[in-house]
Parts: sequence; C-alpha cells; structure tokens
Amino acid sequence: MEKARNEKWKNKRTKLEGTLANCIHSGCKNPDNSVGIYTSDPDAHAVFAEVLDAIIMNDKEIDKVAHLVPGFGDVKNLNLSDLDPSSNLIVSTHVCVGRSHDSFGFLPVLKKEDCVKREQVSVEALKSLESELAGSYYPLSNKSPEVQKQQPEDHSLF
Repeated sequence: MEKARNEKWKNKRTKLEGTLANCIHSGCKNPDNSVGIYTSDPDAHAVFAEVLDAIIMNDKEIDKVAHLVPGFGDVKNLNLSDLDPSSNLIVSTHVCVGRSHDSFGFLPVLKKEDCVKREQVSVEALKSLESELAGSYYPLSNKSPEVQKQQPEDHSLF
C-alpha cells in the first residue's frame, strides 16, 4: 500500500518543479516543528490538493477547502480610503512579498539566486508606487544600526 501511494506522487511536479518531497522535507528534517508541510510554490495547492486539502481540513476541522484566487486588482487605481473610510482602524500594514510572486517558488524549492532575483523584482515593483503608496525599501542586509533599531519601534519590520 505504501509503495502504491509513493508511486502516485513521485513524478508529480509543479510548474516550478516543486515536488511533494520538497513540501515535506522540512517536516521530515524537523519532526519537533509544529508545521510539517510547506507548499513549494503557488501551483502546489493545485498539484498536491489531495494531500494538502486533507491536512488543512483536518487541522481547521472543516469539510471543504476554498482557496482564494490571489490578485490585487488594478494597483494603478487602488484607493486606500476604501479600506478604512473612517481612517481610524488601520494603523499599519504588513506585506509579505515572498509569497506574492507567481514566478518564484517558496522556501522548499528556492535557491539563493532565486531569492536575489525575487528581491530585485520586488524592489523594481515597489519603486513604481506613487503618492501615498510610495515609500522606502530597506533590505535586511546593510542597514545602519539606527534603521535596525527604529524599524521595529515604527512597526515597519516584524
């Protein structure tokens, strides 16, 4: 039975070459971690849905998984005041760009070169933001001690 299950999954790959072995690698190497499986890339949710959905349903105690289709809409016409019309609810925001690229995998399949390229693509996209969306980008490396100290105090680094 075990061999039949392995045969079913051993040749399945995502568009970015992610495998089920990539997804479970961290959990196998770190059995004391509370997370035993990570998606290798955005496509993994579709390719490995049978496995991942079963885990999600068990963990969340739900009968069905409804995956959201990612998308930010027309970012050129993004109206931030629609998010908080009274301007008293949103104090700060956090965007994890590492999971916002459909052309890069996630940690189970990322190589150092991929991380560097993903950062370059992200920085270029951030530079295109204007008016209230514009801001400063501070890489984790080469930051002054003052910036390193100030960012957590400003809630701009988590």
